[in-house]
Amino acid sequence: MKTIEISTTQNVTIEYQLANIGKRILAFVLDLIVVWGAILGFFIVYSAIDPGNQYIFYFQYLVMFPIFFFYTLCLEILMDGQTIGKRVLKIKVVKLNGKAASFSDYLTRWSLRMVDIYFSVGSIACFLISSSNLSQRFGDLLSGTVVINLNLDTQITLSSLMNLQKLENYEPRFSAIKNFDEEDIIIIKNTLELVNKYPNKAHQEAFLAVVEKVREQLQYTENIPDNTVFLKTCIKDYIVLTR
Repeated sequence: MKTIEISTTQNVTIEYQLANIGKRILAFVLDLIVVWGAILGFFIVYSAIDPGNQYIFYFQYLVMFPIFFFYTLCLEILMDGQTIGKRVLKIKVVKLNGKAASFSDYLTRWSLRMVDIYFSVGSIACFLISSSNLSQRFGDLLSGTVVINLNLDTQITLSSLMNLQKLENYEPRFSAIKNFDEEDIIIIKNTLELVNKYPNKAHQEAFLAVVEKVREQLQYTENIPDNTVFLKTCIKDYIVLTR
């Protein structure tokens, strides 16, 4: 499985699995089902309003074509790099530099779909995703983006890290940790691993920044005797409360 290391704004490096071609095709198919389902729904409503279909031309240009052509662009912008199909498959578009993709990035990816997918019946996209080091099609290459898995092995890593079978009788200390995203917990886990493996100044600063951010989000005001124990406890609490 291909992977990529992405540095966060706190200089924490996180390793993600790249979404494979099977997942990306399945997400595309799911999105097609959603698109055509939406078009069919609008058509049923339109037919009820105009039984004679006198204005079908307007329906095509004002409803059908915009939904089909702009669905991916609009949803990736509104859903932070995901469409409904991508969200179901738990994959996401991200920048190579770890920053959030911009409107121009999504626009570039979307505009190249004509070449990558539609004009070539998906053959160019499939070839590039399968053969490139970072599983990028033309749209990804020009926009500097990749498509990553959001859980899968990251969830397995979390489970194995904490040895879940030993947590059956564990009582969580920080119940608010269940409101964190899985990506937040992965950042905490990777921060711990990096500061233990490479205790340089940058990783120490990132470690302290993560501790303060977690404390702030949990609204925890008490003194923390051991920052490492604090973060490990947060990870265990998250696993127990969300599994």
